[in-house]
Amino acid sequence: LEQLFTAAGIEYKLCYRKDFYSDHYRPELLTILTEHWHSSSFRKLRVYEDPDINKDLAEISQGAVCEHVVKQCEEALKGKLHEDIFLTAPTGAGKSVLFQVPAIYLAEKFNLVTIVVSPLKALMLDQVTSLKEERSYSKVGFINSDISLVEREEVLNNIKDGNVSVVYLSPELLLSYDIKYFIGERQIGLLVIDEAHLVTTWGRDFRVDYWFLGNYIRKARKYSNSSFPVFAVTATAVYNGQNDMVFDTINSLNMQNCRKFIGYVRRDDIHFDIRRFELPTGGHANEKVIQTAKIIQNFIKSNQKAIVYFPWISTIGDIVRLLTPEERTQIGEYHSRANVEDRNRILRQFKENKIKVVLATKAFGMGVDISDIKEVYHHAPSGTIADYVQEIGRVARRADIEGIA
Repeated sequence: LEQLFTAAGIEYKLCYRKDFYSDHYRPELLTILTEHWHSSSFRKLRVYEDPDINKDLAEISQGAVCEHVVKQCEEALKGKLHEDIFLTAPTGAGKSVLFQVPAIYLAEKFNLVTIVVSPLKALMLDQVTSLKEERSYSKVGFINSDISLVEREEVLNNIKDGNVSVVYLSPELLLSYDIKYFIGERQIGLLVIDEAHLVTTWGRDFRVDYWFLGNYIRKARKYSNSSFPVFAVTATAVYNGQNDMVFDTINSLNMQNCRKFIGYVRRDDIHFDIRRFELPTGGHANEKVIQTAKIIQNFIKSNQKAIVYFPWISTIGDIVRLLTPEERTQIGEYHSRANVEDRNRILRQFKENKIKVVLATKAFGMGVDISDIKEVYHHAPSGTIADYVQEIGRVARRADIEGIA
């Protein structure tokens, strides 16, 4: 086989699973984790050794994944064969660490830019604010339609001047410009596609811009005279079979030589409270609204931090009208009709425990890291199982909390 590849001029690499699942990583990565995350060790991820064959699980350190990402960036920087990476891990597993730590390392050592494509404005704001305020990392920014043209120019200038090295972009903004528009003469080290499940079938109604990323990536690699790995990250992806999301996403993004980390999704710290609700004849919708209002009132009385999901914005208004003025001060509404300031305020108040319950559509929560949510209640079923897994994954991110769905 080696002679055949050599004769054909094919560059190849031999990989061993024992290295793939090792805990080896360079000490600089742990230094970054300690300095910015105030943690002395990387967490463990449970991944399937070979999901095509069986369901055997192996443990791999976050540090080992970070090391693999950095290695691929270094290979690409040298113009050598490198791997793209597709990773699934359950909500609360610390997926952002897996690209933020390498991004900081690549900026410090090589002055490379990491672009993170993120689908939601709330998610961008949350992650950028978290890096600046909680992680004490200042070289990060975001660009989306919420900021003014003056603010956009300021971020772009900071990227080009080397003052920002990790930039969060909305997909439609990235698709509108050449990569050089964002990074100038600097070089991209890593392109992260966050919430990558939106590339595939079930997410298309929600984020159509994700459809076109693959063609953009292909052209960027071809015409930018630089090579960079693509790192696709998600909590929810069906592997193989009729409803496959993993290979569909890999193909859609034009990912090359892709290394797959397929994580164990089950959250054993989430319990299900499912009760039969007897409906009277007639008035079905109205009785459901009354029942949900009672649930919200119980959350408020018991000081229980919770998200209540609704399929329609109009239903949220019906619920709010049943609450007292005092109860309304304890809730927040999060949906597409709320303006930017209100959405940001609700997110901040919920995080700081100034309100106890958020009434939301599916737009709320994806990737937002709030560790002490105890319950997620659904007024009606989610659109798909993948939606539901994403939504209930908001609870019990702190180790001492048992979540209820």
